[in-house]
Formats: sequence, C-alpha cells, structure tokens
Amino acid sequence: RERTIRYITGQRHFLCDGLARMRGLKPFPAAANYLLVEMRNGITAADLRDRLLRRKMIIRDCSNYTGLDSRFFRVAVRTAEENSLLLRAMEEIWSAFSRDPI
Repeated sequence: RERTIRYITGQRHFLCDGLARMRGLKPFPAAANYLLVEMRNGITAADLRDRLLRRKMIIRDCSNYTGLDSRFFRVAVRTAEENSLLLRAMEEIWSAFSRDPI
C-alpha cells in the first residue's frame, strides 16, 4: 500500500509538472490519483478530448461540473509510461492548436 501511494504521488508530480510546462495550462495540486486542469487559451476541453480520443487517450471534460466550465478537464494519474505518452501527445496537440483550426 505504501509503495503504491509513493508511486502515485511521484507520478502525480511528474504529470502535474509536465502539464504546467505547457503554456496556457494550469493544473491544480491534488491528493487524489487525478488532476484537474484549466486551459487558458480559448480551447475547450471537448476539443482537446476529441483530439486525444483519436490517439486512443481520454480525459474527462469537466464542463458539466458545478462551478466549472468548458476550460476544465480532469486526467488520471497512470503508470510512468502512460503518463509520458499522454504528455507527448498533449505537447503535439497543444502546439497543433496554435497552427490548425479546430
């Protein structure tokens, strides 16, 4: 149990730091095995979700959560490999958003 808690804590920090490095993303600190993230560049969580789905990855659009809107999504903390894959996909998608119409 303790080993799992340490692992998830480390991966949560890794994922949070990776997301925070992307301009326009603000991950919120958490104690759970997921992160809430706000997008601050006009892109919606639904747009991001759709692009990630094409890569067989999923995030939770939080636009229907009380007090949140289409700028918020939630992402699960997974294994090191899965978190790295998600961050790479997010970096590619994030840079494409600035080039491509949605």
